[in-house]
Amino acid sequence: MLFLFNDRVLEIGDPEVRLLANWTELGCGRPDLLFARDAIDFAKAVVIDSDQFGVDEAVYADCAALLAVKTHANTAFFIRETGEEDASRVQARLTLIDEQHLQRVRNQRRPVGGHASLEPLWVRAA
Repeated sequence: MLFLFNDRVLEIGDPEVRLLANWTELGCGRPDLLFARDAIDFAKAVVIDSDQFGVDEAVYADCAALLAVKTHANTAFFIRETGEEDASRVQARLTLIDEQHLQRVRNQRRPVGGHASLEPLWVRAA
């Protein structure tokens, strides 16, 4: 399964299996006790922490699996002002986008490591 997490298209495989294997390292608590809102709030905290500690693709993929299991979305955008550290001021936009669109975005990645333009996809998702 592909998951668009902000500007990254992540291959998360089977989200339930990934979450069961990695939830203790992720630090979200027992996933079966979480509501969808709890998963979104946890993902907001991960995005805020990535400013200070850098981006770990594995953590993003585990967080994407949590969101996929709890919200049934395959796309999550976290909108905030630069440097915003208050999770309550971070807007989460989750949606379900056809997997073919996500494959196209993933395949358009630039070879130097940059990300494909998400502008047309973001406009449709919003």
